[in-house]
Amino acid sequence: MRVIIYTAAQHNTLENTGFCAARRVYTGRASCYVFSQDSKNKNSKAGKQSGAKRRCRVCVGEGVSAHGGACNNNHGPERRTMSANPKPNHPWSQKYPVDIDWDADVPQTTMVKLFEDSVKKHGDRTCLNFMGKTMTYAEVGEAVDRFAKSLQDQGVGKGSKVGLCLPNTPFYVIAYYGAMKAGATVVNFNPLYAEKELEHQINDSQCDLMVTVNVKQVQSKVEKMIGTTHLKKIISCDLADALPKVKGFAFRGLNTVKGWFGKSDTMKVVQDQTHLSFAKMISRPGKPKPVDITSDDIAVLQYTGGTTGVPKGAALSHGNLTANLHQANLWFTGGKPVQGQEKML
Repeated sequence: MRVIIYTAAQHNTLENTGFCAARRVYTGRASCYVFSQDSKNKNSKAGKQSGAKRRCRVCVGEGVSAHGGACNNNHGPERRTMSANPKPNHPWSQKYPVDIDWDADVPQTTMVKLFEDSVKKHGDRTCLNFMGKTMTYAEVGEAVDRFAKSLQDQGVGKGSKVGLCLPNTPFYVIAYYGAMKAGATVVNFNPLYAEKELEHQINDSQCDLMVTVNVKQVQSKVEKMIGTTHLKKIISCDLADALPKVKGFAFRGLNTVKGWFGKSDTMKVVQDQTHLSFAKMISRPGKPKPVDITSDDIAVLQYTGGTTGVPKGAALSHGNLTANLHQANLWFTGGKPVQGQEKML
């Protein structure tokens, strides 16, 4: 609900606890006296417990009057944490960071635009660090462009669905933004899905291409979807390519030896009309054709867990995702984001 802010003489009509009317500021600390909703009805159980007045949360209670103007604590500008509109009076809102501005504007943009802006701002900074192998924003940006162009060469554009059946690897980041930049909608697939789950989600989403990894546990299941579902092509990533050189060499060597005994953890994928190499797709230089993408376009089909039936696809627009990113940025940084210092694991 919206709260009307009154003068000090009208404290008894203030409808929100924890808000200092004299200074029009909200914090999470015990403070000067204000009147709560419960206290307006002194005959109620809550009213009797709380009394006629309770402390708000701006100053700590030494020398505090009922806001006749005298307060020994500092309500100065450095304590101000939001506008005159306080947090909604819900039980969970008391757990929110005190510096969140509830009137903050949420810009409307696209995931592609946000990614391109990050590449321009932080080109030489580390973007990804996987098992000790790092990629800068500029390197990831170039790989995204190349992958998007290769997708467009395969006929991918607006209306296309590109599935990502990948573990947490650099492949996912490149494929995610590359598919969007090509104009497609991303469909996320859990690499641990059973074959029946893959089949349902591919057909339900009308997924055209699937990006996966050459780990036998994953690739072998996706292979069976060609010819039996809507899936037309598979783009295979070699896990060794994501590792530092020494680790990648050791990983390939180990699985070669294990393969002699039929126990390799990876699969050798032969390229043909239905199988493409992720490594080759990002090795071809060039930029994709510009695509008119708006905040209303569907960026991702994110499927539910299926606890009450078959999984259902939640259509998330570019506007939905960028708004959520903006909210998370405000939340994690207390409303004062410091560019270039954030890290996500």
